[in-house]
Amino acid sequence: MLHADAAIVPGTEFTYSLFVSGDSAVLYSKKMQVKLVVGMQPGQIIWGPKPCPNMPSSPGIYGLTYNTADNLIYCVYFGNSTVYKYSSDSMLTEQGTITAPQDSCTDIDYTAHANALWLVCNPQKALYKISPSGSVLGQYSLSYASYPVGVTEDEAGHTLFISDRGTTPSAQQLIDVADTLGHRQYPISHPLQGPYGTRCLALDGRCPTNSPSLLNAWAWYNASGGTVDSCGMYELDRVSDTVLSGYVFPIKTWDVRGIECDPRDGSYWITLRGGSSNNMIMKVAGFNYGKVGVEEPAPRLPGAADRLVVLARPNPFTGRTNLSVQLSAAGSIDLRVYDNSGRVVRTLASGAAVTARAQFAWDGRNDDGQAVAPGIYFYRVQIATAQVWGKVILSR
Repeated sequence: MLHADAAIVPGTEFTYSLFVSGDSAVLYSKKMQVKLVVGMQPGQIIWGPKPCPNMPSSPGIYGLTYNTADNLIYCVYFGNSTVYKYSSDSMLTEQGTITAPQDSCTDIDYTAHANALWLVCNPQKALYKISPSGSVLGQYSLSYASYPVGVTEDEAGHTLFISDRGTTPSAQQLIDVADTLGHRQYPISHPLQGPYGTRCLALDGRCPTNSPSLLNAWAWYNASGGTVDSCGMYELDRVSDTVLSGYVFPIKTWDVRGIECDPRDGSYWITLRGGSSNNMIMKVAGFNYGKVGVEEPAPRLPGAADRLVVLARPNPFTGRTNLSVQLSAAGSIDLRVYDNSGRVVRTLASGAAVTARAQFAWDGRNDDGQAVAPGIYFYRVQIATAQVWGKVILSR
C-alpha cells in the first residue's frame, strides 16, 4: 500500500525499484525502475502529444469539444469542412467524421441541453448550430467580430462566449458575450493582450469561484504577427473578467489552438498545430484538476430514446439541494440517495410519474426525518431502461 504525505508538493516525482518474480515453468525474477508522480501541477502532461489519425498533414487543427452523450472528442480542421471524431482516452482512436456546413472552422462546442454542436467559422464570421450527425439546426451572423476563433456556451445562463483575436497584431483582444442566437450582448476587453493571442474557449465547472470558469487557449506572436513567440492556457473569472490562473507551455512552437475540459476529473485536452507536434492532441492537468467539493456537469446517457439528464444544485450544499431531471419524454422514475457504503439514505421518488422535466429537493435528511452527517452522498435516477449516478456533497 502506498501513502503520500499531504506535505508533498503536487507534481513531485519519485523513482523506486519494483521486484517481480515467478515460479511457473521457468523461474524468473526481474528488477524494474518505476517512476511515481504524486499529484499533478496545472499543465503537467498526462498523455501525448499524439497525432490525430487521418487528419491532413499540413497545419490546420483548431478547436475541440467533448460530447458527454457519446464520450467522444470532436475536433475541427481549418483547411476543410470535416469534423473529426476520436475516442476520449489516450488511444485517440478514430471514430469517424461529420461534414461541417463551412470550411475554415476555428472552434466547436457541445451543448448538452440541446444535444447539439456550436461551430465558429472564419473568415465567414458565421456561427452554426448543428446536430452530432452534421445537420444544420441554425445559422447566425457574427458580423461584429473581426476574427472569431473560439466559442463555448454556459448552459445554465444560455450564454455564448466568443473570442476575437483581431486581424492585426495590435488589435484589442476581445471576448464577446452573446445569446444563443449569436446576438452580441456586450464585448469584454480581454484582461490579457498580445499579438493574435486569444484562441479557443471552454468552461471548467470545477472552479470554486463563480463556477464555471472560462478557459482560453493562448498563442502570442511576435510584433509583426509572423512567428509564434509563446503559448499557454488561462483561466478567467467569467463574472469579474479577471485572470484566475495561467500556465505557459515549455515548447513555444506548439502553437496551441484548442482547449476543452474533461468534466470527469478536471483535466484538459489541448490541440497543437505547430512544429514537430503539428495536428496533435495532448491531455494535461487542469487548474482545478482532481478537486472535489465543487459543482460538476450533469451526468448524461447516450441515445435519444431514453436520454436522461440530471443536475444537482447547489453542490456542495448546506440545507437543501435541488435535483433537476430531464427525460426525453414523460415517464416514471425512481430517485434514491445513498451513503458511501451503498446504503439507501433517502427515497425521493419510487415509480413517480413525471413530465419530461421534474425537480426533487433533498434536505439532507434520511427517510426517518433525521439529519445525516456531512459528507459525500450519491444519487441514482432510474427510468425503465437506463439509470444515472451522481454525487452531492453535504456540509454543515
